[in-house]
Amino acid sequence: MGRQSCKVYQKSKDRQMISAIYLTIIALVTCVLYSIVCKRQIAIGGGKFTKDTTTVFKGVAILMIVMGHVGQLVPFSRPFTPLGAIGVALFLLCSGFGIEKSFQKSGRKDYWKKRIINVWLPYALIELLCVWHHPEVGVTGVIEDLLLIRPYHPFGWYMQVLFIWYILYYLTSFVSKKMQVTAFILASILMICFWTSLRAQNSLSFLIGIFFARNEAKFLSLANWKSLIVATILSGGVFVVRERLLRIEDFQETIGWNAFSLVYYMTLATFFYIILIMVCKPARERMLRGFYMIGLISYEVYLVHGYTYAYLDSSELIPMVAFFVATFAFSHLYKYGFKKLKSIIKI
Repeated sequence: MGRQSCKVYQKSKDRQMISAIYLTIIALVTCVLYSIVCKRQIAIGGGKFTKDTTTVFKGVAILMIVMGHVGQLVPFSRPFTPLGAIGVALFLLCSGFGIEKSFQKSGRKDYWKKRIINVWLPYALIELLCVWHHPEVGVTGVIEDLLLIRPYHPFGWYMQVLFIWYILYYLTSFVSKKMQVTAFILASILMICFWTSLRAQNSLSFLIGIFFARNEAKFLSLANWKSLIVATILSGGVFVVRERLLRIEDFQETIGWNAFSLVYYMTLATFFYIILIMVCKPARERMLRGFYMIGLISYEVYLVHGYTYAYLDSSELIPMVAFFVATFAFSHLYKYGFKKLKSIIKI
């Protein structure tokens, strides 16, 4: 009986490993296919964090998020568990960077128009199109959803966090930068103390993106081999500490866990940030085109995969391939449809 149990356990572990390999290969093939399709030469490196570099970051981030979510279905999921949160951290960093650069260029001109049309409206439309997924919410629930008071999108919490930062940035744009940073830090502390760990662990990402935009040269200079070695050691250290903390009963419900989660995911995000900056060089431009193409539809993928993910109930090869195909196909369709809608109503 003992031998038979060992054989069954080994077969189970083998299937887990195979599923994990499937997911990794599917993500890589997706990137390669987009790289083949892309004919445009992208502008990266050269001592600047260009718009194309930001798009590459977003492409990497959304692939990490999708793999992190799909990885939850893979029994051998531990390697994929951090990817979702790291991807969100990179997304928020890009958002903070972008909003600061935009403010430096245009100030408060069309501030809310840009956020409402390009960020909130796509979210609102997909929620209205998919409201049948939440038949229990009622009219009040739909209003709460659209106002981001209580998001019903499977991953709508991110939108809530993002708009809180938008509002805070706008309100503090009327005061000095020193007072603005103080307000951001206080907001981050409150998030750690009173929000769930999912939100708390990303409470500094947007702020770091703003600092990045204000000190671009310094941030880029930090991406070197010495920094990468330090980040690697720190990442290994926080991973070991996290494994120990997970064994402490009920610790995950404390402020201490929120604070550690912030340190944990920011350390891992820094590790990936350094790697990406070091890789984003003109000499490697061709190999990054796939991430660039995915980055162009990254927001649509985020919105769409919240619903296509609901139909993925297996970590076998065919279901996962079907999920990726459906998600990216619908994302392109949604982006095209929204673009047409904007041209029709002229916004």
